[in-house]
Amino acid sequence: MIKVIRCCLLTALQEIKTWTENWRMAMLLLLMFVTVAEFCNNINDFSSRINEATNAFAVLPHLYNNQYFRLVIQFGIILMFSNAPFRNSNSLFCLIRTGYKKWCVGQLIYIVIASFIYTTLFFLLTIVCTVPTLGFSLSWGKTFSTLAQTEGLPLNIQYKIHLLYKPVDALLNTCLFLLMLSIFMGFLMFLLSTIFGRGAGTIVATSIVLVGLVPAFSSNPAIVARFSPCSLTQIALLDNSGISGYPTVSYAYIFFGISLILMATLTITIYSNRKIKHRIYAMEV
Repeated sequence: MIKVIRCCLLTALQEIKTWTENWRMAMLLLLMFVTVAEFCNNINDFSSRINEATNAFAVLPHLYNNQYFRLVIQFGIILMFSNAPFRNSNSLFCLIRTGYKKWCVGQLIYIVIASFIYTTLFFLLTIVCTVPTLGFSLSWGKTFSTLAQTEGLPLNIQYKIHLLYKPVDALLNTCLFLLMLSIFMGFLMFLLSTIFGRGAGTIVATSIVLVGLVPAFSSNPAIVARFSPCSLTQIALLDNSGISGYPTVSYAYIFFGISLILMATLTITIYSNRKIKHRIYAMEV
């Protein structure tokens, strides 16, 4: 068992090593920095004018619940996994040594690790980009409280988040939902690209992101939100009271949990039925 786990982890790490040679990752890192810096610069300017600190726990929840920045983050996930099913120059060698099943599990582990890194980097970037006015507090603070209650500002800070969550709770939920959405997208793109070929997963994942915009324009947004993975990651849409008809936080966690288990099981089953001797071919690089 230990050898199997070690083999799967080495396969995942082998994929991460390719990041240094991959232009997509350089583009993704630049996209992440520009996105966070643009949002935080506006926050820093406002904090400086009112001479108040920017609560580090409050930045990411509000950044992600802004429609424009959320789209950039979600398309960043698609960019990160757009080369699914992750066939590179080392794939044939890894497949011969490990077999399809272990290689598949390794790729799924890679998706989880990559998603964790992606989420963590976003949080760390919010800290780095708010250093000039950085502060830590268990309350929302004057900066975000004022922005949330002021209409007409381009940042669109949502006051509803302040009513439903404390800063640390909002941060933890946002990070967990972003992590699960990233894993969800990665698993889905890997599965669909395995079945239908490279590019299929990217097309479907892009459609899912666009469907996430529907609640903002739909006449019945609560129903759409229940079946839209991207909508379920918006803590401002979730309603634990159950009065509004929008899904609850628990519903969102259960939705992602069941979806991830089903996709991982189906993907592993597909690869378990493949035989190396029948499937050796020139890998796409």
